Amino acid sequence: MITDKPATEITRQDALSLEAIYLDRVAEGEIMADTANKSLGFLRTLLRAHCKRHQLDDNLAFAELTVSGGRDPKKRKEFSVEWLSSTLLCANPLPGTNEEIRDVLIIMAETGASPSEITGALPQHFRVHDTIPNIQIREEGRKLKNKLRVRELVLVGQALEAARRHPEGFSRYRNKPGFSDAANAYLRENNLLPTTEHTVYSIRHSFQGRMRRAGGIDQFFQARMMGHSVKKAIDRESYGDDLTLEERLALMNVIRLDATREERTRAKQILLNEFMAT
Repeated sequence: MITDKPATEITRQDALSLEAIYLDRVAEGEIMADTANKSLGFLRTLLRAHCKRHQLDDNLAFAELTVSGGRDPKKRKEFSVEWLSSTLLCANPLPGTNEEIRDVLIIMAETGASPSEITGALPQHFRVHDTIPNIQIREEGRKLKNKLRVRELVLVGQALEAARRHPEGFSRYRNKPGFSDAANAYLRENNLLPTTEHTVYSIRHSFQGRMRRAGGIDQFFQARMMGHSVKKAIDRESYGDDLTLEERLALMNVIRLDATREERTRAKQILLNEFMAT
């Protein structure tokens, strides 16, 4: 996760990038918070011991980094479509919070991306005026959880409006800790969480659930949209190119929250006719 470099050159930003990856893994239910904290603690101890042994300046890059939260993956909670629509797509969503939290959550709802994927994107990755508007998830200026997370988030509906309000990205939280804690605190303090098991990451889980329940969206496509392993999803190796922007747009138009029934039906037919048969 951190490139090969002398101990004295490991920076706080390197440590924060690694912490963000652990936060994602814990939130996804892949590992427990205790496991992440043990790893961070080991790196903190190892780095300081190395500097001391070789009489180098003490390196506190990993000081006070901790990961909290995490859920049993079998108990992942989703927000209902009704909750997403009434809380995030209403006329005045999330009053009282800052506009970056508000718009990141809206983009999450219509892309399935994790908070750090959105907040870590650089200005040049916000292609909000392209023919098919999108946010490019790239390992540039930060570390991603794995290479599968490199993809395009096609923007539709209110997610596109939210991204266009931030054409330079989300600098307040870019590669910094604190977004999930702040967003979860806001939702909790305003009684917006249906249960204690719901968190900001429930928005991402909801996106996958909507694809699963839509019908006609193959697991290959679901995995590509989420940045998950296709082999793990379909229990075999996959071959061929990644999804095109046109394919991603067709998939989004099947499940977008603000689409009418007629629009969903038409988009699903296009998806089935033009892509699923290929």
